[in-house]
Amino acid sequence: MFDALPDDPDVKYAMVDASNLYKARRLIENYFAKLKEFKRIAMRSDKTDRSFTAMLHLAATITNSR
Repeated sequence: MFDALPDDPDVKYAMVDASNLYKARRLIENYFAKLKEFKRIAMRSDKTDRSFTAMLHLAATITNSR
């Protein structure tokens, strides 16, 4: 991360365009919010990791098909 104000006024920092990163982050956060609409995923009520993973895949499939 770059400082907002450089210590040395002669040094110019390259500004980073993070808009693409924010767009990707927003998409990922929205997708996880959609997955958490399924009660079993939000509560993690499955007993085994295998059944939780299966439910996660099923919820992802349903979410993608909408």
